[in-house]
Amino acid sequence: MQVPALALRFQRRNAVATPLVRRLLLATIVAGSLVSCGTGTQSVNGSPIAIPDLQAITESIAGAAHYPANTIEITSSPVRFRISIRGAQLAVSDEATRNAAAAALVSASEQILSSHPEFSKLEAISVAIIHGNATADGTTGKDWHIEDVVEFRKGPNQRFSVHIT
Repeated sequence: MQVPALALRFQRRNAVATPLVRRLLLATIVAGSLVSCGTGTQSVNGSPIAIPDLQAITESIAGAAHYPANTIEITSSPVRFRISIRGAQLAVSDEATRNAAAAALVSASEQILSSHPEFSKLEAISVAIIHGNATADGTTGKDWHIEDVVEFRKGPNQRFSVHIT
């Protein structure tokens, strides 16, 4: 009698353990897939690149968009180009004015970057409008913050247009 009870216990335990093992295996596969979604070639493409003529590019973009070169800062990866513009007046202006300023900077960037092959794979250009916090005496303090960011994505026509999220 002992043997059938032991066999029955084994069957019950095995009946519970088999679906549990399958669930754990499936959960491991799904978790591994989800973890790997943000890695691979995208992370390599997202790293900053050295811009050989950074000062010249900055001055050209600023001049074409009619801004002083010392108000613009550029950072880039192979697929994303970021223009930060410092301007208290621009930061407090209405959305249409900020969007027009961002569009002028992106238009100038498109023209200037077309002669630089290292930017041929750009997918997005974003313009961050930043300004400093005013101190008690009315001067601009050391703390800067982002007022607005306007993002432009490359479309099928290979031109950048505003991307609304």
